[in-house]
Amino acid sequence: MSSEIQRIPDQARTGVPIGGQVRDGGGRAVAGAVLTLIDGAGRQVGRARTEHDGNYELMAPGAGAYVLIGSAPAHQPQASTATIGRRPLRLDVVLTGASTLRGRVDSAGGAPLGGAVLTLADSRGEVVESVVSGELGDYAFASVVAGTYTLAVSAASHRPSAFSVVAADGQDTRFDATLAISSSIAGHIRLDTPVTGIDVKVTLVDSGGNVVRVTNAAEDGQYEFHDLEPGSYTVMATSYAPVVGNLTVSGGEQVTHDVRLG
Repeated sequence: MSSEIQRIPDQARTGVPIGGQVRDGGGRAVAGAVLTLIDGAGRQVGRARTEHDGNYELMAPGAGAYVLIGSAPAHQPQASTATIGRRPLRLDVVLTGASTLRGRVDSAGGAPLGGAVLTLADSRGEVVESVVSGELGDYAFASVVAGTYTLAVSAASHRPSAFSVVAADGQDTRFDATLAISSSIAGHIRLDTPVTGIDVKVTLVDSGGNVVRVTNAAEDGQYEFHDLEPGSYTVMATSYAPVVGNLTVSGGEQVTHDVRLG
């Protein structure tokens, strides 16, 4: 062990020594890390701080099972099981650097999107955190563990999107997101007699013949399709006899299309 280790005074050296080195994910020594030893009841029984070479030493009260907690600024805390017998125990600790994920959310036209909701999920699909972008579209997730995440972004009048983002170990990661303006098709199903009481199914089909959405018209005959990609669509209203209407939607366009059933 290095002579730079924060050693226990001789008069306090009772019990079993635990020592080792604290390193980051890249194998570099972490100075100023705090090591806390707790017993099975959660009581603190030992504490030490690493020197510039990352080495530490503390004393356990005696043989038994303990938990060693390592922590340091800009790093994720780490807990390790320490099973202690009669001999000194060497236990090295690796602390993963905490990253910051930040960036900006813009509309497709380049304008910043304030009030966008950003949700960060890990590789298991578990939500880590959600934030809301500021007036200038800026956002930040602090203390993110290095790894690959899914970033879901949504905002009013825009199509929601999901992105794969890789957070680097102990570094700031920047990711800017752009959302397409949402297009929609809406209108009314009209009859010579009131629509009330008539079940009308409205189907939206893309240019490839694929069914994109299906809905039922409301009692007043109103129907809506939101969050559409630009392209050509066919609206089919089915009641007694189907009625088909073809139309094209541009990016961000809100199209009104009424259908009259014969």
